[in-house]
Amino acid sequence: MPLSDWWPRVGAMLLDGVILFVPSLVINGVISALIGGTTGGAALEFVVAIVVGGSYFGFLNGTGSGQTPGNKAANIAVRDVATNEVIGASRGWLRWFVRFALYLFLLLPGLLNDLWPLWDKQHQSLADKAARSVMIRMR
Repeated sequence: MPLSDWWPRVGAMLLDGVILFVPSLVINGVISALIGGTTGGAALEFVVAIVVGGSYFGFLNGTGSGQTPGNKAANIAVRDVATNEVIGASRGWLRWFVRFALYLFLLLPGLLNDLWPLWDKQHQSLADKAARSVMIRMR
């Protein structure tokens, strides 16, 4: 299958971000209402963000069609670099977690990860390399 270009990946990520924004806002509002602006509340919000984001991207990119709603809109999907098969939920979660961790360590490593497909021969991000995955264009 042909590899995805960079712009469809960006568009898919933006759409998925919008989709995740509303439930995250509601969940954080509930946590704030129940616990308040404490350190424990902030820690719980962080854990919830990991669980929600990891579940969303891990499950949707790793199973079924290998597509999040954003990927479907951009007509791209995540596949195993060697077999072109769906990568499975655990590797989908790993792919998401590497990206998340790179942004967590500062903005620059996360941006570098997101820009990496621009010059990589297989259009892979660092997260794709860790999960042994590629983004392909669907026909």
